[in-house]
This record gives sequence, structure tokens and C-alpha cells, in this order.
Amino acid sequence: MELLKMMSVKQLFEDEKQYIVPIYQRDYAWTHKEAKQLIDDIRDYIDNKDNKERSYYIGSLVVYSKGDNLYEVVDGQQRLTTLTIMLRALKSKGVEIGQSLTELKLTFEHRAQSTNSLKNLGEGDTSIDEIYHILQKANYGDSDEFTIYLLEKVKILLVEIPKDTDLNHYFEIMNTRGEQLEKHEVLKARLMSMLKYDDEEMRTTAHSLFNILWEACADMDSYVMMNIKADIRNVFYGNTGSNVPLDSDFDSMLNQIIENGKQSGANNKITIEKIEKEAVNIAKVIEEFWGDNKNLKGYEIARDAQNNEKPERFKSIIDFQNFLLQALSIYVKFKGKEVKITLDDKQLLQSFEKVENVLETYDDKTSFAKDFIVFLLRVRSLFDIYVLKSDSKDDNDGKYKIQKYDRSNYYYINTFESKSSENEVAETNSDLEMIQSMFHFSHTSNTYNNWLNDTLNYIVEKIVEKRERLTSVEFYDWLWNLAKSYMKDNYLKTDEGYDLSRLDRGCDVKLCIQLL
Repeated sequence: MELLKMMSVKQLFEDEKQYIVPIYQRDYAWTHKEAKQLIDDIRDYIDNKDNKERSYYIGSLVVYSKGDNLYEVVDGQQRLTTLTIMLRALKSKGVEIGQSLTELKLTFEHRAQSTNSLKNLGEGDTSIDEIYHILQKANYGDSDEFTIYLLEKVKILLVEIPKDTDLNHYFEIMNTRGEQLEKHEVLKARLMSMLKYDDEEMRTTAHSLFNILWEACADMDSYVMMNIKADIRNVFYGNTGSNVPLDSDFDSMLNQIIENGKQSGANNKITIEKIEKEAVNIAKVIEEFWGDNKNLKGYEIARDAQNNEKPERFKSIIDFQNFLLQALSIYVKFKGKEVKITLDDKQLLQSFEKVENVLETYDDKTSFAKDFIVFLLRVRSLFDIYVLKSDSKDDNDGKYKIQKYDRSNYYYINTFESKSSENEVAETNSDLEMIQSMFHFSHTSNTYNNWLNDTLNYIVEKIVEKRERLTSVEFYDWLWNLAKSYMKDNYLKTDEGYDLSRLDRGCDVKLCIQLL
């Protein structure tokens, strides 16, 4: 069996493998809420005509071979059980489904009642029977269309844990961290698989470097710089005190890390040997086995020993998946690629596939993977400096602050001073915090964060592309103009012009008039 295999639901259930849920796993625990959400998500995807030929990824199934084509389910039993029940429920509604797809392939170790419930669905009163009745009555829209899409286009990533893995250690990590394989972890594996080097040391260190940068950016509730060990931070940010890696590129970082290792000697190498840990989680297994299945290595990012801040001090206004889309949309714009990126994180994998599809050669894909990971670090560094985040230290009590990390003194300070010069009355840091808070809390769903995308575009263009300094006055004026534009175009604009009568509908009239 391949260690990693993306399979359709049809392929998964037509396969001859048998699966067993070990006794240490919890019982089946899905409720009406989770089952309905799965159906609604798939239906929403089908209803978008642009998605009909695209795949929909629902997660991973992690297994360990016990021999004789029997596989222990390490992670993913909830979705595997639900898919088993769903296929039987659809067939009971008269939908044409092949016999092989509804044959029982899943059993529960030392839990005869659960196994019998799957065999005789609807005849008992277990949670499995309850979900079966719910799925029988669920609204699938066009049941035939739903079933065809479910079988052909809904994909699950089947991952086999290598035989030489310390399962006890693996289970300890999984149980402690409760990790599931998320879309951004699959995306990381895909991008890492694009990194091709003929030299083994270069390839190994390149994968390690990519992982360091990705994991540092993924922890949105701390400053990205502080997620990188101090002894290699200068490789990315230089030693001038800069908080933004403006001039770095992937290969120069890679060569510097290798050179540092040679200069420091084998015992002090700042390479994969120094970074890797014994702990292995599924995201890390994927990195190695997507493109190469000879090595099993796990990586963890150690926090800077000089940073005494607790990681839970800060809270980002967006999660990593949304941030990836923010960065990708800015990347394609500045690279001049004619690819439309939606900021809906349900479309994360599909959005990156759009970019892959315009890359003509494998060398182009390699260049994209290297360019994007450095660009991601760059945008994330700017995000940390210029975008507000919740700060719960001391008397802040979760106040939203715009701060940067002072590398020389090891603490956080306001990004902007009260005045940018003696003769210029600048907007204060708190004014910038206030107007960004207005945007953040005025868009409560925060699904797309268009205001943030506009803001990050402006910051990247100003600082990265034009290499200009961003003052508090310029930033505040730009945000204020953006607010006026949003007010006019999103709230007041009609086919006939602007309807000013809307100004008195649940908002401060004076403020709205001022915005105009």
C-alpha cells in the first residue's frame, strides 16, 4: 500500500481493505449537528456550478497495517463510520448504489454492539442507529446527483503509518494535541513535494527549511518571528534588527543554513539534525512521504528561549487557512498571474490548484513553492506589525493592539509613535487600532475579510514593492478612505445612485455623514 493515497469515496469502499477501530478509541460520537454539516457542506459545493467537476476534500483516514489486509484506524473513524452509514442510508432511499459499496468493511474491536449496529442499521438504539435514521431523513437535494458527487468527487486522504513508527509515542502526541489532518497540512505536503533537488543534503535541508517557515507562519496566535529559533532567525531576518525579511529568497536561506552547518561543525549544524525531534504527528509524516517514502522524520518549532511570553497571550483576528488565501491572492496579483482567488477557506486547496494549473513545467512549480513560502513569511511579518491582534497581557484584558516586537529589548512596543515628526501631527497608534477594530467588528462573519485583504495589499505594495516607509498618517488616511469607500459602495449604493436615507438605519448619522 502507498503510504499516501488520495481516494474518492467510491475507491475507498470498493477497495478490499478491512478496517478495525481499536478498543482505545472513543465510541462513535457524531450527532445530528456534525452529520447535517457534512451534508450541507457537500450540497453547498455541488450547488456552485463552478465546482461540479472539482473534488471536495473531507479530511484524512490514518491507518496502521495489522497484516492480511486488515488496518487499524488510528484517526478518522468518525468520518469513516459516517460515510459507511450514509451510503446505506442513501441506498435505503432507493438510490442506486453498488452492492460492494455497502458491504461492511468496518468493525469495532471488543465492541460487539457497535459492530452489530453497523451490520443491522436502524434496528437498535445506539448512536450509530440514531445517525442512520437522521441520514435517511436528511435533505440531500437531488439524491441521485448528491450520490454521484459523493462517490466520484468527495475525496479522503488515506495515510498508512510506516511500520517502524513508535505507535505509543504517536498515540501520546495525537491524544494530547487532538490533531486532525487539516487542509493547510495537505497543502503543505503538496508544496513540499514540489521541492526537487538532486543533492540529498540540499533536498533534506530544503524540506526542513520549508517546514520551519510554514509552521512558524501557521501559529497565528503569536508573532511569527518568535516561532523561529534564535540561532537561525538571522538567516531569515538578517542581523540588522529588521522585522521584515525583504531581501531573502529560499535558495539563499538554504545555502546559508548549509554553510553555517559546515562552519559550525557537525555537532552544531543548523540543519535538519538540529531541528528534528523524535515526536511524529501525521502532518509531519505527510511532508516526508508525499514525495519520498524513505525517511521518517518529525519536526517541531522550539520557541525562542529569550522570549518569556506565553503563546496564548495574543489572539489573531483570522485563522491560518484564511491567511494563506490572503497571502495567495496578494501573491498572484504582484506576480501578474491571471488567477482569481476567492477568500473562502473552504476553497483553500482548489485556489492553490488554480495557480498550479497555470504553471507550465515542474521547474515552474518548484519556483512557485520556494517563492510562495518566503512571500508567506514576508506577508505574515507585515501582518504582525501593522494589523491589530488581541493582547491579554496584564491589564490589557484582551484589548486589540497594533504592536511590533523589539528585537533588541525583547518586548512588544506600539508600531507607531504618537508623532512621526516634530512638525507633523500624526494619528496615534490607538486611532489606528480603533479604525481597524471598526472594520473587524463590522464584518462579524469574517469569512472573506475583504477589508484585511485590501489593507495587506496596500502594505505589501508600499513596503515590499515600492520599498517606502509607512507612516501612521499615511496609514490612517488610507484606512479612512477605505472606510468611506465601503460605506458608499456596500451600504449606500443603489442602481440609481446613493440612497442617503439609509444613513439613519441603525447607525450614527453624524459618523456616516462624516464618512461621505
